[in-house]
This record gives sequence, structure tokens and C-alpha cells, in this order.
Amino acid sequence: MKLKVKKVSHFSGHEAAIYALTAGRKPGTVIAAGADGQIVEWEAARGNEGLRVAEAGSQLFSALMMHDSHRLLAGRMKGDVLLLDWAGGRTVLTLPTGGQAVFSLAESGPRILAGTAGGFLYAWDKVSDELYGETALAGQSIRKILPVPERSEIFLASSDRHIYVLDGETLALKHRWKAHDHSVFCLLWLPGREWLVSGGRDAMLRFWDAGSAFAPVHSIPAHRLTINDLAAGAGEELLASAGRDKEVRIWSLDDFQLLKVIQAEREGGHRHSVNALHYEPHSGLLYSAGDDRQVIAWQIDSF
Repeated sequence: MKLKVKKVSHFSGHEAAIYALTAGRKPGTVIAAGADGQIVEWEAARGNEGLRVAEAGSQLFSALMMHDSHRLLAGRMKGDVLLLDWAGGRTVLTLPTGGQAVFSLAESGPRILAGTAGGFLYAWDKVSDELYGETALAGQSIRKILPVPERSEIFLASSDRHIYVLDGETLALKHRWKAHDHSVFCLLWLPGREWLVSGGRDAMLRFWDAGSAFAPVHSIPAHRLTINDLAAGAGEELLASAGRDKEVRIWSLDDFQLLKVIQAEREGGHRHSVNALHYEPHSGLLYSAGDDRQVIAWQIDSF
């Protein structure tokens, strides 16, 4: 398989590093958040004209759009979560984190989950905003929360090198294993293959078979530095990885071969660490964002 990669648009309105991408308020859009505290909605068709949604007043490390309740959540460095509704309402959900940054947010059934720099998982009701409680799972940061409803499980990536598997209803710990030699930064679920994919500070991509008690399927020395994020399209043919080495790499999920390296010099990619990826299903575009303050939209075609 060969790939044709086209840079469709780039957005440069942020004033500091971008750490999070999530779905926008309508199909075809994406929301970016980062160190400048700005929450901005971008659309490839609008070019470099972003729509500022909010100013968070603090560095942001995570963001989550909840379309069923028309709310956007953003995890702040100061250890709380900013809740915004589309009509302009604004609420701050204070978590007893002791000021620990909120690195990951996820929606799981009736609950919202937040993972912090201190290794705590917080859960609260997404309607009433009532805090259910907290669970101390790891002594180090929870970098990624990944609910998988069809398995009634929640996967967590931790800086203690482990992946945790929780019961989707009770949040009880079901399983954990040492997955990487350093911090685990990102996770991706491939439902068609029943694979969990992980990446982290050891620059390795690792594939785990959920149908065989998370037995290892394959591993790839994928980047030169930390792997920060992962994304895949609906067809599960291609996997994108984002690295601190300034590159986005595209992999075949059929044979694990590297198909494309997106760099600044050749394709007009990022000039510093790539921190976040988001596949937008309506447009079929892959969005990337990083320390260079840019969001870039990519069209990736196979031929």
C-alpha cells in the first residue's frame, strides 16, 4: 500500500503549546486546547479563522466534547475541570486533587472520569455533576482514560509503566500489567480486531490482544522519542502515531509496516513535539497539534 498525504489546512492562532484535541460542536470541526488557556474551534473549510469558545484562565491538558448534553469539559493544570455549555454557561467542578493537573477526561455511561497527575481517578455524574468519589490506582500520573463500552471495561495508561483494566460499572480493578519500559502515554482501541494499542516514553508501539487476556501481538520501535498520541480511521487499516520527535507516522495495521513519515521539511508538518491527534469522521481528515502552536489538517489517501 502507498499513501498520498496532503496538508489541507493549518491553524496558527494559539499562543502556546497545544496539548488536547477533541470533536467540535458540529461535524467537520475540531476543538484545540493547551498552555495558553484558549479553547478554540477549527474547521478546515474556514482556513485560519478559528472560533474562540472560551478562555480557561489556566493551562489545559485535556478536553472532552459531550454531544448528548451539549457540554465541553477541559482539564486544568490547577486540578479542576471547567464545564462549558453551548449556550455560554460556565461551571468549575472542583476536584480534591490537591492541585494536581487533570491529564485525561472520558465519558463512561452516566459518568465522567478524570485522571490526574497524582494517579487518582475521579468519577462524577454527568447530569447532576455530583462527585461519586475517587480511586487511587497508581502512584504516578494517569495519562489516558479509554472506556470500551462493548467490553464494559475502562483502560488506563499510567506513568508507572502499567496499563490498568477496570470494570466499566463498578470501577473495580480487574487486571493490570507492565506494558512499557517507561511511562505509558496513550491508548487506542481497535474494535474490529479486539486489539488495544499503547505508546509511551520508550518510543515503542505495542499491540495487545484483548481476546487472549491481553497477550502481546506485536511491538514496533516506532519513534525516536516519546509517543504522545494515537489515532485510527473507521476502517482500521491505518494507524497514526504522534511523537516528541516532531513527526506523525502512518502505519499499516495489516502488516505493521511504516507507510509514511510526515515531517516539517517535506510535508510542512510540525517543527516541535506533536502532542495530539484526532480523526474527524465527517471530513475524513486527520488533525495533529503540538508544541509549535499549530493545528494541522491532513488528508490521507491510499492508492
